[in-house]
Amino acid sequence: MGVKIRERKPGEWWVFIDHNNQRRAKKVGSKSAAEKAQKQIEAALTLGDLGLLKKTEVKPDPTFAEYQKDWLKRITCKESTRAFYEDYQDRYVIPRFGTLRLKEITASRVQLMMAELREKGLSANTIRLAVRSVQS
Repeated sequence: MGVKIRERKPGEWWVFIDHNNQRRAKKVGSKSAAEKAQKQIEAALTLGDLGLLKKTEVKPDPTFAEYQKDWLKRITCKESTRAFYEDYQDRYVIPRFGTLRLKEITASRVQLMMAELREKGLSANTIRLAVRSVQS
């Protein structure tokens, strides 16, 4: 078990916790704050409080469909604009990207969607608006 403090850059102090082959690091600011944190963490570990070392649960990125529902509630725009986004996303975007995670929607996938919409005979303006509804 060990709690150490180090200065990584001038004025940037970190606390490093090593316990049972687990390591955590936290930037704390000043040297005095790091020394105070060091003492508190050592005391907590001595008393068996291992909450500092528990991994926090990371939620996976939302799918585009999940994000879209939340996003439509949060955006500030006219109702007609909101209706436009919802309509175009439901028609053209959700069928292609709805189940994909946000990180998986790449420029090449958007270009592929544009090519597919062109093949369907949609106008250039409709394609532009569909892409715009993804970019927003």
